[in-house]
Amino acid sequence: MTGTSVLINLLRGMLDGAFEALNTRNSAQLQHIKRSDDLVDEYYEKINLYLTELSRQDIPKKYRRRCYRISSYTANLEHAGDILEYSMTEVINKIIQQNILLPDYERKAIDELKTCIYRNMELAFSVLLTGDVNNARALIEQKSIVKNIEREAILAHQKGLRDQTITVIAGSSLYLDLLRDLIRINSHFTSIAYPILDQAGELRTSRLKNTQTESPKRAEPNFNNNESPT
Repeated sequence: MTGTSVLINLLRGMLDGAFEALNTRNSAQLQHIKRSDDLVDEYYEKINLYLTELSRQDIPKKYRRRCYRISSYTANLEHAGDILEYSMTEVINKIIQQNILLPDYERKAIDELKTCIYRNMELAFSVLLTGDVNNARALIEQKSIVKNIEREAILAHQKGLRDQTITVIAGSSLYLDLLRDLIRINSHFTSIAYPILDQAGELRTSRLKNTQTESPKRAEPNFNNNESPT
């Protein structure tokens, strides 16, 4: 098992613990996240040191690009771990300690973001291993899906505030903080797509270029690419 896959498994476990704590209202689950993030930091430092040493050697350009992608990706994983440890766990702990009950529509938005994050985490790792451009496009499209979830969640939240629902008002800032953290974590996972699309010439002023004259078709992720990492 590579160091990068260990990082992914650690982050998945941290996310599992955070959502489990939120769902069961058991803050004890949050204690494991700090220990896991310490391991994330440790593996990140080891990977970064190895890639730095490797980049000093006389290696082909394509391998240098690969080192850069892995370094950028693992840095984003490390940042995601920090968000989980220092921000998201604090928010969830406050929700539990203050006995804030999130309305069903807020829990639905959180569950939708959770599904997106897990899916994008898997897709991002596939993109890292294979460099598949189609999957990279699909990963960028996922950011739009997440933005739509965020917009609808905020609109529903504002309506709840206008209706002066007590539980909504009490947990308003904490709910928005939780949304923000989940979206930031997702952004760190999807970032791997940009250098791959840039190398393929598909980025223009921070937007995907249309490579065909007709309306572009939605990119479908492909998890069956069996190309081995170099």
